[in-house]
Amino acid sequence: YGLSGMRERAELGSAAKLADSDDRATAVYRQLTTTADRSQRGLRTELDKRGAKYRSYWIANVLRVEGDRALVDAIAARDDVQSIEPSRNYELIEPEPMRPASGAGTDAVEWNLTNIEAPRVWSEFDTRGEDLVVASIDSGVQFDHPALLNSYRGNNGGGTFDHNYNWFDPADVCANPAPCDNNGHGTHTMGTMVGDDGAGNQIGVAPGARWISAKGSETNQCSDASLLAAGEWVLAP
Repeated sequence: YGLSGMRERAELGSAAKLADSDDRATAVYRQLTTTADRSQRGLRTELDKRGAKYRSYWIANVLRVEGDRALVDAIAARDDVQSIEPSRNYELIEPEPMRPASGAGTDAVEWNLTNIEAPRVWSEFDTRGEDLVVASIDSGVQFDHPALLNSYRGNNGGGTFDHNYNWFDPADVCANPAPCDNNGHGTHTMGTMVGDDGAGNQIGVAPGARWISAKGSETNQCSDASLLAAGEWVLAP
């Protein structure tokens, strides 16, 4: 497998000038998808003629292609292709154990939140992230974790859940449609974002926000295929 990067890039400067965040996201999505559809058309036609397996991505205007050296040479000869790179996997960074500060307990604001003065923001600005949705691209999330269950956007209340548009597993790693985490890394990082068990254990910077997630890491590695698909989903779930 290899990634073929197209020469043309979407012009996103006009989107940055839009005041409304939803309008900006919509404009970026339209520019990226339109540019990818137009600039990839010729290469996709050639790949179809050759019977090559491929998948196109608009988030970075690239195609992930499976083929031999002859196909690589044919792609490299095209004027609309800027680069060809081998597909890669990226290692998740392993956490380093830390000794808690003397006297620190579980029923309190965690030391890292105090270090960045998150409690001061909560108090002085009277906000903990309410009305916001945050997203992660990681190894997944244990959605029923006590510190994360209530803030999951797919939690309808009353013990029912809707995972559509709230969870994305591009490699179909999880055994069911619910969010899972077969590594623990993504659950940890989501806790840093929004974690709060409602019993005084403050672990998240924005405990009032809701969360969604895409599984960009299959286990302890992240394939470029899953990362690209996850990036597209986060921009337009």
